[in-house]
Amino acid sequence: MAETNTFAERAEAASAVGGVGVNGVDSAATGISSRSTALTATIVPQASAANTAALAAIFTAAQLPIPANKPNACAWPGVSCAANGAVEGLSLMETTHYRLLPPTPRLCNRTAREPGGKFPATLAASIGQLTDLTTLSLSNLWLAGSVPLSLSRVTKLQSLDIAGNCFAGLLPVAFFRMPNLFFLTASRNFLSGGLPQRRTAYAVSLGFLDLSVNWLFGPIPAALATLPSLYMLSLSNNRFSGRIPPALLKREIGALFLDWNRLSGDLSGQQIGASLVGLGRNRLTGNFNTIRFSKSVSVIQVSENMFSGTFPQIVCSSSGNLGVVDFSRNRLTGTVPANCFKPAKSVLEVLYLNHNNFSGSLQPFSSLPKSMKVVNLGFNKFTGTIPPGLTTLPHLVDLDLGANSLTGLIPSFCQGQQALTFLNLASNALSGPPTLSPPPPAPPPSPPSTSPPTVSPAPYLLQSAPLKASIGCF
Repeated sequence: MAETNTFAERAEAASAVGGVGVNGVDSAATGISSRSTALTATIVPQASAANTAALAAIFTAAQLPIPANKPNACAWPGVSCAANGAVEGLSLMETTHYRLLPPTPRLCNRTAREPGGKFPATLAASIGQLTDLTTLSLSNLWLAGSVPLSLSRVTKLQSLDIAGNCFAGLLPVAFFRMPNLFFLTASRNFLSGGLPQRRTAYAVSLGFLDLSVNWLFGPIPAALATLPSLYMLSLSNNRFSGRIPPALLKREIGALFLDWNRLSGDLSGQQIGASLVGLGRNRLTGNFNTIRFSKSVSVIQVSENMFSGTFPQIVCSSSGNLGVVDFSRNRLTGTVPANCFKPAKSVLEVLYLNHNNFSGSLQPFSSLPKSMKVVNLGFNKFTGTIPPGLTTLPHLVDLDLGANSLTGLIPSFCQGQQALTFLNLASNALSGPPTLSPPPPAPPPSPPSTSPPTVSPAPYLLQSAPLKASIGCF
């Protein structure tokens, strides 16, 4: 039999020939083998001197502590290495628990942080020396200055997250051309300037692009619509202007968030292919009922625009995927179709129709699905009474019927509506005391009073007096 070299091999050999004639040898060998396996599993690859120096510069510039008892950079927090010691991943977003406040211009421009240290920190140019990186996460580190151009030399990078920092200035065009980059988020910074317009400025691998909450401006590039891997695009909370490229609207992607910009144009007859649609707080116009949505659409957020037309038919004709609808603060008119919510859309949870010119009865809303959590119909011209169906939605948390022309008695909102925490019936013509919760038990009888009798108030009439209540039904 060939010579064996390890305790594990010797134990296996002994087992193959019937074991050893000494009690405990087999179990001892097995135990040593287990410890050897565990020891092998915890061996950390050794980082090269160059990578260690680059990481040390990055940690120092970012004002992060370097472990004094760990000379091997592959053992530092947030650093992951391949078996040969190449640094493949760097994730420092969880190492700074004291940086809890979101970056603001005032805080980012300060020169001292309380209580211990200076900020803002920076991203060292040595990041470009970690050429084997595939994942880089540097979110919420208060990193300031410009994004180092040297980072674009890390051509193996597939995922880059620099969100929630103090980066300012232009985002280098070279970033968009990184050949393997799929995930790029630089949201919640102070980046400015425009996006490249040419198709050749973008790598075909780019699939997830989040540049929201920055100071970017100019037109939205039509070239983004040609990216074959594009799945999610978020450019919300910037200063983009002009028209939305029709080809980008039409792309069947997972999410398109362009809300809170200065976009304009008539979307009548346009097709929107995204499943999650965010176009709110812009200057968009058009007849909303002529806009065609994907059958897979689940979120439509178009609030604070200038869309016109009657009640959106997409709410009534949805195939069942629509869960969140926000048409608030537009110029929509007309009545709600009587059978709009029949059969009930089982996944609809959020419905904002407030600040429009809808009229007619609330009766169609009696058929809202039991899944509803938020219903806001305020600031319209609805008339009539509150239908019973609005008082028995078991998961409803927020109900706003304020500023309409509703009449009749205020119904009880505590029969099967245990989740309700906010109710607004202000500025209507409702009457009767609101039955917000079951009546308390009767107090014990009190001795006769010697004071003059009080006059009972007139029946409670709700017109302009506000009724906004945080309630709990028990």
